[in-house]
Parts: sequence; structure tokens; C-alpha cells
Amino acid sequence: MSNKNISEAKLKLLANLHEEPPRGLFRWLHNHYLFRYHEKEFGGQFSEILFGPWQGISDDPTPESGQKPLEDLWVKILNRNAWAAGIMGIRETVKTFWGDMTPLARGAYFAGASERSFNNLLAQDIVNRFSTITLTAESACQIACNAIINRQPETFRKILSCEQTLSARIERQSGLRKPIEIELGQLPLLSNKVVDLLLETALIAHQPEYTKLALGHGANPNLTVWQLERSYNKIHSGLDYALSMGYSAEARSLQDFGARQETENI
Repeated sequence: MSNKNISEAKLKLLANLHEEPPRGLFRWLHNHYLFRYHEKEFGGQFSEILFGPWQGISDDPTPESGQKPLEDLWVKILNRNAWAAGIMGIRETVKTFWGDMTPLARGAYFAGASERSFNNLLAQDIVNRFSTITLTAESACQIACNAIINRQPETFRKILSCEQTLSARIERQSGLRKPIEIELGQLPLLSNKVVDLLLETALIAHQPEYTKLALGHGANPNLTVWQLERSYNKIHSGLDYALSMGYSAEARSLQDFGARQETENI
């Protein structure tokens, strides 16, 4: 189904959906299984978007111009649910209506798109349009975490330039449809500060350059890393995690910033 053939009723349905807040790996970094198999698990993690009311929305071709009622509906959809549009990969439609989107909606779109596929084209688009977007703490964290995972340093540095956002806090979540009991007790004990989540991502993704950058921008060198796997789980200090994984460069950076080594099994 191409966008120009989508019925007005379908667009009205999308325009009246509740707003989807950004979510993704940045909210459930502790689940190392989901971290490793992000691409494989993408459909399951976002099934309510991919296979719900949004199903059938295509980006080829973009909506025809001159159909004012449909254009108005698209503007409403994108300003309310740009993050979901990013998850759906609706790139050309967003380009068509970019000028009608609020800066916050533009930032939310980039956050969703970064979770779906953070390629060089998207990275450059974020950098080029950075002065025209506004990022919530959640959008900034999602883009930055995915920039680390996909090795997009220029985009990552752009997020680091948002100093107030780095100190903001977000809600960590399970990542599972039904959180397991142990998560309910442990998640509140983990850092939810954006810059700490960037450090945690860099450590798990084995990215020493980004580890050092996050530490240099105020990340806690003694943050807790919870390694939740399907068959076991372990709580580490950041340094202990790096050493246990053989990540010597990350371990040195943590030590340079005053990290201490601790481990706890639960």
C-alpha cells in the first residue's frame, strides 16, 4: 500500500492515536540478551506499532501534493507521533512535511529512526539538521545510545553538546512484555541519568572511544552495570564489568576517572 493510496479514514485513525513516547535499548540496557539480538528482536519489541494501526504505511511514493485534507492529517500525525513514524521508517514523508513539524517532533522522529536503522545517511541528516530540532532527554538518550552502538561519532558529539540534557533523568524499563520480578526490585537501583546511560552503553558495546567521551562529560565511573541474561544475572561495578569482559581500554579509562572495583551476584 503506497501512501498516496492510503484512505483518509486510515490517516484519521493514525492522527488520533495516543502519543508514543520514545523507548528502546536505552531504557533496558540491563537486558544484555536483547542488547545482543536487537535486530532479531526488533519486530517483537515494536510489534504494536509495526503490526498495529501503522501497518501498511509505506514511504514509496510520498503523499501527493495538492490534497490539502490529507496533507493536514499527515502534519497532525507527524507532530503527535513522529517517534512512531521513525520506527516505521517513514523517511520521505517526513522530508515532505519537515517544515510543518515542530522542533520537538523532528527530534522524536530522529530518535525512532535511530532505533530502526542508524546508517550513515541518517547520522549525517541528524548532524545537518541539528540546529532545527529540539530533543527531550529520552530522544537525546536514544539517539546517543544508538550512535554508540552503530559507531557514529559525529552524531554522538552533537548530543554531548547538549549539557543540560546529559544531567537529566529518564525512566528505565523492562524490555519484556511482562517484567520479571527481579527487575521490579533492581531497576530503581540503577542510574537513570542520561550521561550514565551513555557510559553504560559504551561499556556493553565495547566502545573505548565513547567510554572516554562519556566519562569526560560527567558520567559516573562507579556506575552499576547489571548484566541480565536468560540463564543468569550479575551486578558489576563498571570497572569490574570491563575487566570481566577483557575490555582493557575501557577499564583504563574508568580507572583514570577514579573507578573502584566491586562485584555482586544476585
